[in-house]
Amino acid sequence: MLNFLIGGLDDQLANYVWGGISGPLFKITEECLQDYPLYSNMFWGFQHPLLTSQPLYNLVNSVLLTIFGSGVFNVFVLLTLLANFIVTYLALRKFKAGLALALLFSFSSYAWIHMGKHLDLSQLWVFPAMYILLQKSNKHGSIPYLHSVKTGLFIFLVGVISNYYGFFLFVYYSLYTFLNVSFGLKSKADLLKEIKSFSISILVSIIMLLITLFPYFKATYIDYDTERQNGFFALGVQRPLEDFITFSARPWYSVLPPLENPLFGSITKNALEIGYKTNYFLADDYFAKEHSGNYFGLLFSFVTLITVIYLLAKKPTILGKEAKIYLILYILFFILMLPPYFTVSGIRFWTPGYLIFKLFPMFRVTARLSILQLFSLVVMAGYVFDYFFTVMKPRNAVILTLVLALFTLSEVFVPVTVYKETAGSEVYDYLSKNVPICAKVAVYPGAQSEVALLTLPKHNKLLLNPVDYRVSDYDYSEFTSQLPTTSGFGKFSELGGENLVVFKEDLSAEARVFFSNNISLQNVAEFPSAYVYRRIE
Repeated sequence: MLNFLIGGLDDQLANYVWGGISGPLFKITEECLQDYPLYSNMFWGFQHPLLTSQPLYNLVNSVLLTIFGSGVFNVFVLLTLLANFIVTYLALRKFKAGLALALLFSFSSYAWIHMGKHLDLSQLWVFPAMYILLQKSNKHGSIPYLHSVKTGLFIFLVGVISNYYGFFLFVYYSLYTFLNVSFGLKSKADLLKEIKSFSISILVSIIMLLITLFPYFKATYIDYDTERQNGFFALGVQRPLEDFITFSARPWYSVLPPLENPLFGSITKNALEIGYKTNYFLADDYFAKEHSGNYFGLLFSFVTLITVIYLLAKKPTILGKEAKIYLILYILFFILMLPPYFTVSGIRFWTPGYLIFKLFPMFRVTARLSILQLFSLVVMAGYVFDYFFTVMKPRNAVILTLVLALFTLSEVFVPVTVYKETAGSEVYDYLSKNVPICAKVAVYPGAQSEVALLTLPKHNKLLLNPVDYRVSDYDYSEFTSQLPTTSGFGKFSELGGENLVVFKEDLSAEARVFFSNNISLQNVAEFPSAYVYRRIE
């Protein structure tokens, strides 16, 4: 197992660990780990990929991680970066600045914040690929219905890789088709052909999705086994309106650089602090792991939008229909990302975001639609820079393109966390060699829980608190925080805890005294980074 993980210890952690604990396909090697309810749930998608809502994504992950080991996850990440750039360039190479635009899309703030953490959401290539399909449709006087079937199959394929992106393609395709027909309709016959083509694509994608996802729906809704689930899963998808408010975008996020950007992040920090003081309910939900992706570069956005609007108003023949379509798409995606409602002087105003809440409650992070807004922007930028090349000397146009691209890349950059094996690894070596396989172990403080899970393939223990997790009505983060108390230690004993690893970093004096004076704990090993205790009767 490699000693580094792109993206740090985040949502992808289970993927990485699966590569180290699985032996036969779809099965955890150690039987006692396999039977542990917490691990059964945590790795459910890898053991039963066809019963999940993203079966293709989970199937490929499960199989390749089992065959090639944990290290292949980092390879996934790097290959995804390459695929994003290549497909985007193929889609935009008709523009003179196609190479620069492919870089801006592939290495946007949205790409950085999901890199390594959400491999499914990192598949940005699906949007330029859809663009290529739409362009091919427009080249035919009469749309070949075989192409419509291919489009439908592509939407289906994306849907079983990423639910979010399948939904986004449905929105993109629907809005694009409506606008394309509205601006280019020549006859009723053309309208009927467009409607028929669109209907074929959508029907093919929906039928294929229903067939493929039937096992998931059956397992989730029809054969729901509360005893097997043991409280891990909730029946159905219930998302409160508050979630859609929290994870929607705000207009000002478009002008706030990523919080972690080395050059401009302080601007956002100061702006957010000002916003918090207003006590306005939409000013205190900035979530850097999602909302940083709403920023595309202030100068790049301004130059592109102002130029497109100017040319459409003054010289519409220069840009043509497509630039107009993508300007409207840019605006529509922006509107769809807004909170379900906002208030002015106590009066509530509802937005189209409320429709997403009512019709598609499973897609609560509407701020992720920014990736479609960004793609609309780079398409418009292609026409803008082509115009610059016609009114400027080629050398000056190239310099302008390079300067704007480099400046924008510096604006949107978000440093990617890379976890590297640190002090404390010797503790898990000790557990591996001196504590029986599948002994129940807890770690303290909670900051060490993710490392304990990461090293599961090394120590093979039943972790009582590997991550911020819940089983039935019990919250393991609460369990961890209560460990240095009489009631908390009582819960540890009740759950059958055999060993307790206490890390010295961030250990309070009170906790240190509690553990060292606890007559039910025997200090069996000490390392520079931690103590290892064994519970005695």
